[in-house]
Amino acid sequence: MKTLIAYQLSNVSIKLITKYGDFLLNKIGNRGGIYVLYRGNNIYYVGKDKHLGIRLKHHFKDRHKNKWNRFSVYVVDKPEYIAPLEKLLISLLKPKGNELLYQREEKKAAKDLEKESTLFNKQEIKNILQNEKINKNIIVKNKIHKKISNNIRDAQYNLWLSFNKYCKDKYKNINLREPHSRHYHNISVGTGKAHISLSATKDMEDKKYYIGCELYIYRDKNFFRKLYKNKKSIEKELKENLDWRELKNKKASRIIIFKQIDFTKKGNLNKCLKFFSTQTKKFITVFPKYF
Repeated sequence: MKTLIAYQLSNVSIKLITKYGDFLLNKIGNRGGIYVLYRGNNIYYVGKDKHLGIRLKHHFKDRHKNKWNRFSVYVVDKPEYIAPLEKLLISLLKPKGNELLYQREEKKAAKDLEKESTLFNKQEIKNILQNEKINKNIIVKNKIHKKISNNIRDAQYNLWLSFNKYCKDKYKNINLREPHSRHYHNISVGTGKAHISLSATKDMEDKKYYIGCELYIYRDKNFFRKLYKNKKSIEKELKENLDWRELKNKKASRIIIFKQIDFTKKGNLNKCLKFFSTQTKKFITVFPKYF
């Protein structure tokens, strides 16, 4: 099967034509295809011709003179593909030297669209406008949702940043990690099998905000079951009722305590920090005894 491009020269200096012009033009002169003119590394013009060599020589004298200093040629043996290829490249690359051409194409497309619009009746136009209104409403809602999401992210980052500062001043034995703009903040608990994970989330069903502290266990169900056997003793020492989730169909297991509070409100920051620091301290003190 023949390839579309039979022969090519890529990004060659204009000096090659000056130095080896006859040889080069004889090589491609009577062959058709696509050519690209460059100004430095930028594409300046895309064109086509049945005689590429002659066309390139012509560009030394026409309106493109002194506007290009490198070129590429692509010899195409199937003439019926040359024009579509040129049109495709111009529409995609929009070279500066082709501005007049693709501006004409855009005007033509606009006129064609105007003609086609007369084919619609009033009801169809009304339906289209109604649909556009619906689309705009969706866009607005998406923007609002994105803004809310960004506000939550900002609140989460501020929470973890404040928590690190709070603990640095009060609890020097807590191994703190760099805060990020996300719904969780991890803390080492002295084992590679699990870590403490603090969370700040919004429930999508009841639309309420929650903060939590949990022991997040990696791929080790036996480790979870070992701790679960000591559930009563652990909860007694913590003075808390925990939510024990083995999650049999998932790789991780979780042991969690939640508190409902709107962490996005600045007035609740100290309450959140007190909850996080208290639970973290208790988790670090109690759980390792049962590892």
